[in-house]
Amino acid sequence: MMKALRRRRSSDQDGFSLIELLVSMVILAVVFAIVIGATTTMYKAMRKQSAASDAVDQTRKVVSVFDKQVRYANAITVEGYNAGATALYVELKSGITGARQTCTQWRFTAASKTLEYRTWQPILNTGDVVTVGAWKSVSKAVLPPATGTVFKTSYLTAADNGTAPAGFYGYTQNASVPHEALRVSFIAAFGSPKAKQASDVSFTALNTVNSLAPASGTCNEGGRP
Repeated sequence: MMKALRRRRSSDQDGFSLIELLVSMVILAVVFAIVIGATTTMYKAMRKQSAASDAVDQTRKVVSVFDKQVRYANAITVEGYNAGATALYVELKSGITGARQTCTQWRFTAASKTLEYRTWQPILNTGDVVTVGAWKSVSKAVLPPATGTVFKTSYLTAADNGTAPAGFYGYTQNASVPHEALRVSFIAAFGSPKAKQASDVSFTALNTVNSLAPASGTCNEGGRP
C-alpha cells in the first residue's frame, strides 16, 4: 500500500518530457506568427486608409481655395516659370473696378512638392505702399500631373480652349470670349507606400471681361517667386 502511494506521488510530480516541450514551443511560435502577421496586415491597411483619406482631404482643400479665389478674379495671367525655372507660377487679380485691387500669386515648387500662394495690393494712387504677404502653404505633398503643367490659363470657346494666349502679360483676349479659366492639375501623395489622389479641375473667373485683361506689368509688384 505504501509502495503504491509513493509510486503515485512520484508519477504526479514528473515534469514534461523534452519532446513535449519542443512541441509546445513550436505550437506557441506558430500562434505568435499568426497573431503578429494579422496585426501587421491590419496596421498596414490602417496606414494605407489613413494616407488615402489625407490625400482626398488635401485635394478638397486645394480645390476649395482655388474655387473661392478664381471665381471673383477679374484677370488671370498666363502661367510661367521663375528665372531659375524652379517654380511654376500664375497670378490672379480681383477687386472692384476703380478701387485698390488684390493680387494673388500661386507657385508650385517641384523640389519641395509644395503648393503656396501670397497676396498684396498693387498701387492705385500715388503714395500707396505695396506690402507683399508671406507665402501660405496649402499643400506640402503635391506632384505634377503625368502630362501638362500644374497651372494652365485658357480661353473658354471650342476654338480657343486649352490654348494659352501668347506672352506672359499684355495679351489681347478674343472679344467673343468674356471669361478666362484656370486649369489646375496635380496629384496629392501621402503616406508610405504613397496613396495618390489625382485632380484636374478648371475654374472659371466669372467676372473677367475683355477690358480687364492683364496689361503689361499687372501683378508684378511682388516679383517672381
